[in-house]
Amino acid sequence: HEMSVYCSDTVGQLKERIQEAHGVPVDHQVLVYAGQQLQDMNKVLGDCNIQ
Repeated sequence: HEMSVYCSDTVGQLKERIQEAHGVPVDHQVLVYAGQQLQDMNKVLGDCNIQ
């Protein structure tokens, strides 16, 4: 799936948006970017080089 995000969003905010858009509970989501699992809910996406 594709979703527009802001580099200032956190991993937790992205997971909440995924839950709202697709109905997948936050605790059931596993997000991976560039081979790394995004586990820190407070990490800012820009710090993960996500644009």
